[in-house]
Amino acid sequence: MHSAGPIIQVKKVIRSLLIWIGFGFFAGSATMAPPKIIKVKFDMESQTLHKGKKVSVKAEVYYRQNGSLLITRSTFPMEKITRANGLGEFFEYDVKNNTVVQSMGREVSSRFSIFHVFFNGNTNDMGLTENGFALKKTRIEKKLVITEWEPLEKDGKKISKAELVHENHRPIFMAFYDANNRPVQKAFYSQYQAVGAVMFPLTLTEFEYIGEKDSVITRRKYKNPVLNEGVDEKWFQFQVPASARVIQPQK
Repeated sequence: MHSAGPIIQVKKVIRSLLIWIGFGFFAGSATMAPPKIIKVKFDMESQTLHKGKKVSVKAEVYYRQNGSLLITRSTFPMEKITRANGLGEFFEYDVKNNTVVQSMGREVSSRFSIFHVFFNGNTNDMGLTENGFALKKTRIEKKLVITEWEPLEKDGKKISKAELVHENHRPIFMAFYDANNRPVQKAFYSQYQAVGAVMFPLTLTEFEYIGEKDSVITRRKYKNPVLNEGVDEKWFQFQVPASARVIQPQK
């Protein structure tokens, strides 16, 4: 899932966004409002780099506002279908092996995906408030608005603070730090484009830090957005075959 970024799975980067109402285009003498997003589909290509090895993935991503339903259909290097909703229900189906991994919880909820956050206009805090964080500091550096957040409950939490950076009212950077002020995750949002009424970042670059000298870098690029009636309902209706073998998720 987009993964998604992001309460926040420490091993998955949080993802993000900013909604702008009033984008339109001029046609003759009439100004037309952009369409409200009911459902959207993107093509996605991602590359993950770790210890000199690169893994590339191609997928189609579908998001529907109703129920915050998020479907990812990976087509390369293997065909997998993941489904997550706003209730925290999640599955990943391996088409070739006919196996399914199921999970449930806030950490796999689609409500913390880049798609839910951006297409619901939650980019001011990137979902941090809903995830149990409180705003502690705000500062201005040139054209950047930098906010610092802390979890309301720190007992047993690996994350001690979060930092969020906006430029021109758009989130461009988000990071999470441990108790020693070392980065755990970083995410950069770039290449904004109007998708309906929403300014959406078509490139998401994520860093996951493993120990002091190791990291996993993932870059996701989204393209070819399709809106509303143009989005095929097929994958929103997908059901895992009854014959699929259930396997336990990796910890």
